[in-house]
Amino acid sequence: MPVEALDITAVPTADLNLVLAAPVTSLKIGRASGDASTVKTTITVPRGVKWPALDLPKGNVLRNTTFVGDPTDMDNALTSGISARNKNNAVLENITFDGVPMKNKGIDFTYSGSANVVVKDITIKNCVAEDLTDIFFGVQWYNNNSQVGNFIIENNKISYSSATPANINALYLLNTTLPVTVKGNVINAGTKHGIFLSNNEGGVTIEGNNITVANGEDGIKFDQLNSAMTITGNTIKAKEFGIRCARFDATEAPTVTITGNTLNLDIMKDGCYGIYVGDKAGTGTFTGSAVVTVSGNKKAGNYSGEAWF
Repeated sequence: MPVEALDITAVPTADLNLVLAAPVTSLKIGRASGDASTVKTTITVPRGVKWPALDLPKGNVLRNTTFVGDPTDMDNALTSGISARNKNNAVLENITFDGVPMKNKGIDFTYSGSANVVVKDITIKNCVAEDLTDIFFGVQWYNNNSQVGNFIIENNKISYSSATPANINALYLLNTTLPVTVKGNVINAGTKHGIFLSNNEGGVTIEGNNITVANGEDGIKFDQLNSAMTITGNTIKAKEFGIRCARFDATEAPTVTITGNTLNLDIMKDGCYGIYVGDKAGTGTFTGSAVVTVSGNKKAGNYSGEAWF
């Protein structure tokens, strides 16, 4: 019989390396609000052991924590994800997910606090997420004094269930103030966009991803960009736009580089484009300015039209 619950919220005196050799129904994580301990926690779930539900209590901080799993062990995947949504978890810092198998839900750090939020230094790598019905990774904050970013999302395989609700993005990255890197992922997206970004101040690099959006809209959509963005070396197949910029922030002049991408237009709807910089409705709602470089991209698939950019 599995242990019903394990609580590791007490601060240890030394680094904690926890290996779950037997099933645990739920694992309570994080520290009490205000804790500034530098102690590191590593939680490993070996192959053959069912992932516990990860319980991050309201108000707790989560920092210096690494989750390690076997990405091929989908029979024992994490099914409830990890959520800080509307919990006032004001500090989520130095967290790594390495090789964690996931189903149903991913990592939801949206609306994690109301003011001066710290959501930074987060690495998600080598994970496999199948049959998702919610975001794989999402972040959004309220307050201009927040520190949000230093995200590395790399070498993950992400796919969605046919039962996914409407308007679900695979990656939902809003209001970041520090750098974001999305690299080398395979994303078979849900019902909205593969990657959606808005109000990103710290710079964004999207490189070498393979993105398919068969039941949603855009491969990559960015909106109200106000920092440098590089989109390079990606292969994208989307139902609407492969890469779409909706508008630029009125007070900023970002540098946007879109180069070396392959846009497969097999399933693209009429009236859409492989690469599009402009308002979808064509109403000319741009209020800012930008330096946009588009070069070395190529189209693929069965597309008879000429205006793919």
